[in-house]
Amino acid sequence: MRTIRRSLTRKLLVLVCVPVVLGGVGIWLLLKDETVEQFDAAVVARASATAALVMEGPSGVRIGPPIVFFDADVEGDEVAADVVYEMFAENGSSVASSAMLSPGTLAASGTSQVPGQCVDLRMADGRTFRMTTVPVSIGQRRLTLALAMDRSELDATLRNIALVLSVTGVALLTVTMVAVPVVVGREFAPIDRFAGDVSRISADSLDMRLPTNGLAGELVPIATQVNELLSRLQSSFQRERQFSADLAHELRTPLAELRSLAEVALKWPDARPAETDRDVLDSALQMERLISRLLALVRTDAGQTTLTLEMVDVGEMLRELWSERQ
Repeated sequence: MRTIRRSLTRKLLVLVCVPVVLGGVGIWLLLKDETVEQFDAAVVARASATAALVMEGPSGVRIGPPIVFFDADVEGDEVAADVVYEMFAENGSSVASSAMLSPGTLAASGTSQVPGQCVDLRMADGRTFRMTTVPVSIGQRRLTLALAMDRSELDATLRNIALVLSVTGVALLTVTMVAVPVVVGREFAPIDRFAGDVSRISADSLDMRLPTNGLAGELVPIATQVNELLSRLQSSFQRERQFSADLAHELRTPLAELRSLAEVALKWPDARPAETDRDVLDSALQMERLISRLLALVRTDAGQTTLTLEMVDVGEMLRELWSERQ
């Protein structure tokens, strides 16, 4: 059965959980973009610094004196294992590269890459690097330096961020799914008590009234209307009981007369006076008038009779009533 409590609980859970999930996804995307952007900036900075060391020696193009870059040293033609480079000419031919690279490994992707832009590059050993290119000028020669950094540290940072956001999100969702039904149930407690008070009302307890003190403002009008309804029902029941008592009292006299006349007629059939039949008829007519008036009252209460106001001679009406009682 559909209830307001369940419907409200579901809607609150949706209203809370959906923003939490969407907010978590949005935060993840923002942090991911920011982290990747910082990593790419480090790649570009290292590539630019490395390009500044490029020189042409007796044995060809090479990287100059050693310099410390963050956590890796560039010394001569050797670069740390997490950073590799390759220089190539405009036609894509490799000029110089890290010892661990096969000629053309970075040049294959770098020839079509926009300088300063970072892209992912998967190496033969299965590792994924982040690569960028910068232009290098040596005299009249125009070369391009492609430098790639292992993105294992970047991926580990992204995994940690995702783990923290996931744990936080699951914790928030769990707390929400537990707290929302509890809060809704606590707020619906007055309604439950109100429903319990109403369920105890019966035909024998119409004098009971619902308390309005301490009720929520939304329930006060309902309680007031129910109390007014109980007052009307109580009055109606009292009128019905009084009507039954009056009916029994009014019918007792003509019925007693009919019974007496019938008993006399049965006991002395030969001595039956002529007025007996007239008395029987008068008693019957009296009961008929009484029943007609009662039916008129019932129809009037039910709204089935149209009332017409007219002037009445009270004295004449009293004389008629007195004559009927004689």
